[in-house]
Amino acid sequence: MDCLFTHCIAKKDPLNTLSASIPLILAIALLCSGSCAVLFAQTAESNSEANIIGELALGDSTHSAQLEVHVQSVRTRPEVDSLWTDSIWQWRGTCSAPTALFHFQWYDPIDSFLTHSVVKEVQCIAEANEINNTEITLVGEMTASVSGLYEQATDSAARPKCFPPTSVQQMLTIQQKMDETIFESEKMQWALQTINAKCLNKMQVKQLLLSIPSEDRRLDLLKKIPKADHVWTTADMKEIFQLQFIEQKALRLLDKP
Repeated sequence: MDCLFTHCIAKKDPLNTLSASIPLILAIALLCSGSCAVLFAQTAESNSEANIIGELALGDSTHSAQLEVHVQSVRTRPEVDSLWTDSIWQWRGTCSAPTALFHFQWYDPIDSFLTHSVVKEVQCIAEANEINNTEITLVGEMTASVSGLYEQATDSAARPKCFPPTSVQQMLTIQQKMDETIFESEKMQWALQTINAKCLNKMQVKQLLLSIPSEDRRLDLLKKIPKADHVWTTADMKEIFQLQFIEQKALRLLDKP
């Protein structure tokens, strides 16, 4: 104690003050470490996802090799149905039509419950047979990379394509059932079920629409078809609907998003 005349002032002991502050300091440190750990984990996860996607976009061989891409084809001889694990995929072979389709599908490298898919069309060119020049063979070829497919699969502006397409023979079977169905309500049900379950092109969908006699019901069915599946035009509406007031209703559908 310091004394001035008869009054003495007691000094605070710094050790006692520090001892009293230790529990508060420990509590603050514990809170900070917890929040910092969460922040670090979130940052690490974000960086990991960015790194993998970046490496895929650059065609990195490490992550490309970890991806198993399921490749299927139609209108090729023979048809392809295999797994591809390389960074580059190449094909050259014969086709049974002027165009062949290849479907690539794989699981997302970050979220294994999410799948990506891309459909690629290959133009097949007529070539003379080397052995017999009178015989013409359709030949096609293509090269695909993981990076290119990944870009296309994640492009939100791209119009998705279904696979496999419905063959002519399959469409004949579908049409036969439509013709055998008596009631229009059942025709509607079968047509909608087929459109949702099968991969139909616009001409095949139009064929099903024209199989329904009532244009009112035909319009109802058209409204239930997802617009993203096909690009409908004014000419299509004029072909599908003959009654002018129904046609006008159908044309107004084209303006709706």
